[in-house]
Amino acid sequence: MVQLLSDEKEAHFAIRYSDEPDSLLYCTSEAIPYTKILDQAELLQDLKYAWDFALRVWVGNYIDSRSKSDETMGHFSRIHSAENDKAKGTRNSNRPVSDGRQKPRLRCHYCRLAFFTERKRSDHESEWHAHRKGAIRASQKS
Repeated sequence: MVQLLSDEKEAHFAIRYSDEPDSLLYCTSEAIPYTKILDQAELLQDLKYAWDFALRVWVGNYIDSRSKSDETMGHFSRIHSAENDKAKGTRNSNRPVSDGRQKPRLRCHYCRLAFFTERKRSDHESEWHAHRKGAIRASQKS
């Protein structure tokens, strides 16, 4: 098994084998004490791992899942509040209760794929539409 670790502030991260607590496979800083175990995963013995890439992806997934968990808790508190308002008769019963999910507000300029952040949209456009992006910039200059 491998473990995802962090420092107390969750600013630095590391990966280690669970049966080798004193040696790190990859870390963001060697001078930091990694005290929190954030996650564990099975290791496929036959594969060779790019630990720097694995750490980036794992941390990204951890942060995404944590933020979704926070959104879910907010969603439950909004529903609970709406139910209390409805029971008290303070909410218009004809109005639907929001499910609390955020809708993506940004779209790719080329394929209309939806994104939540400008950075993800820009990364997508650079990777998938680089040939179009270059052609548009060239036509704008002339």
